[in-house]
Amino acid sequence: MFFWCTFDYLDSLQYMDISGWVLDGSNSVSTSEIWGNSWPSGQVTIIADNWEVTADDILTDAENLNLIWNIGTKSFSANYWNLNNTRQDLSAASDWLISNITELKGWSGLSGVTSMEGMLKGQSRLERVSITEANMPNLTSTANMFSGCTNLTEVDLSGWTGMESPAITGMFTNAPVNINLIRVFRLPPRSCTSHSRLSAPTSAVWRRNFTPSF
Repeated sequence: MFFWCTFDYLDSLQYMDISGWVLDGSNSVSTSEIWGNSWPSGQVTIIADNWEVTADDILTDAENLNLIWNIGTKSFSANYWNLNNTRQDLSAASDWLISNITELKGWSGLSGVTSMEGMLKGQSRLERVSITEANMPNLTSTANMFSGCTNLTEVDLSGWTGMESPAITGMFTNAPVNINLIRVFRLPPRSCTSHSRLSAPTSAVWRRNFTPSF
């Protein structure tokens, strides 16, 4: 898919539904600034659900996609993305891909993800996250994944498997203190670690919902 100047000069754009896009790497995205030379003048509602990613590093190079750069997003939806186990670094997602989301759910095919460090950092409207049954043997970091998510109240990461314990250390650093955590991490035996290293919002909330399964 080729994005160069796809939405150029849409100054009055208020609503855009780009659900079901397939990012297959068939064209280079290294110069694919989709807004071109002009950007919407007001706040835009963007629906970008059910994306399919079928080529390595498409989201790693999100800076070149520039989906949200320099525009005001009234609301944004990016649910049910399937990464099809391609290699992706999601650490730049909040800078270039998603903005003003209130919920993130249903992502799948995540075994090729190498980093979620700061993935949702600063998403102050985000309230709920549900990314479940994810096997991520290549994941190296989730540090500060929820940092600055000041309205976050519920996180469901149940069924995560495959990653070593350092990969989930610091996930909730600088996150709110009252998150309802619903998660069961299945770490390799050699990776068993005290949950205190994971920087949970508070030990009370963490223990209430923490069910280790090694």
